[in-house]
Amino acid sequence: MKQRRPSFFSFPALLVMGVLITLVLYVLFPRQAAFEDLRYYDDPDAVSIAYLETLLKADPENISLRINLARMQRQAGQLDKAMATLQPLIEQEQVPSRAFESYLDLVISRLHATSTEDGRQTLQKELKTALQRLMSMEYSALRKQELAEPALPLLDLSDQLD
Repeated sequence: MKQRRPSFFSFPALLVMGVLITLVLYVLFPRQAAFEDLRYYDDPDAVSIAYLETLLKADPENISLRINLARMQRQAGQLDKAMATLQPLIEQEQVPSRAFESYLDLVISRLHATSTEDGRQTLQKELKTALQRLMSMEYSALRKQELAEPALPLLDLSDQLD
């Protein structure tokens, strides 16, 4: 008489448990792609920003995540943090177009937020330097124009012509 080996779980039970565990993990830990949806960033809150900061620490090479975190930080008024978040991308020789757009938006926001004349002049110089660098980027002429348009009125006429 052949004895049956005792088993803790049957194969179908293990399969069902595996599916349930996968489903729970998927619900509890959403994919980063959810944070790449620009509609998510319309109204940033502290929890969302903290979560993106944690994701960025886990994956510092994720360009899209870095850009979106900087946008959220800028919208929340955390201008210095946003600049620190974007800095690794801005230091690259060829900056991704969306990163450069976020950088220009950030400089413009900082320019509007400054209250001193010295601070304003410093940021105008930074903006002028950024626009000069924009011209050396390998973007299309139309994209360069789109990026430069919001910044040009903030510069003096002599700076615009340089």
